[in-house]
Amino acid sequence: MRRLSLVTVLILVPQAYSDDDPTRLFPDKSELKDVRLGPPKDLNGYFPFTPPKTREGWDDRAHRVRTQVLVATGLWPMPEKAPLNAVIHGKVERDGYTVEKVYFASRPGHYVTGNLYRPTSKADGKRPAILNPHGHWNNGRFLEVPEAQAKKEVESGAEKTLESARYPLQAKCAQLARLGYVTFLYDMVGYADSTAIPHRTGFTDAEAELRLQSFMGLQTWNSIRALDFLSSLPDVDPTKIGVTGASGGGTQTFMI
Repeated sequence: MRRLSLVTVLILVPQAYSDDDPTRLFPDKSELKDVRLGPPKDLNGYFPFTPPKTREGWDDRAHRVRTQVLVATGLWPMPEKAPLNAVIHGKVERDGYTVEKVYFASRPGHYVTGNLYRPTSKADGKRPAILNPHGHWNNGRFLEVPEAQAKKEVESGAEKTLESARYPLQAKCAQLARLGYVTFLYDMVGYADSTAIPHRTGFTDAEAELRLQSFMGLQTWNSIRALDFLSSLPDVDPTKIGVTGASGGGTQTFMI
């Protein structure tokens, strides 16, 4: 026995619109104030900047820019800050400072790893601190410059010692610690000990795009939680914290 299929076709009759500009949907041709109907923006466009003329104007722009950055990185509204459950271990004594290994959960199940440098000199009260996001160097915070290149940098005067030339990221933190700063050098996503999500291979699926999940968002959140970790240390003055970094570490510096 043959079955008959009933197919219903629904024909939608559009509202009146202007043939010369289909984005104008109404008879009076009123402009629609939807930016999505405009031409797409790209890096080749012209976007002049007009500085605000008042303090209030700058404050308003600062608020809008910060909100735009948070939305773009998937951090608006700001996620809930779960306990870090930080672990500090493996202290190594050096000349004028100590180095310890650190890991903590920036999100439940996702860990930030790094090294904590502390001065060994005496201090009156709590110490200032420096957060150190590194750039896109080979092997991240474990960067080791080839000896031949390091020797050239010493000969040119760019570095004073062969050791600092070979291990510039660690040398910077060691010197900051000798100067009295508690210093935290932590891994960017996909580098050194932080390889659960390989660099440039995650967050490429449609689900991540739809949820504004990205390396930039996760890395910025990790940096925010690294700042929380540094501020929570009993020997750190949370009102005296600086951030420094180059390349991708420079990006994270101004993001924070």
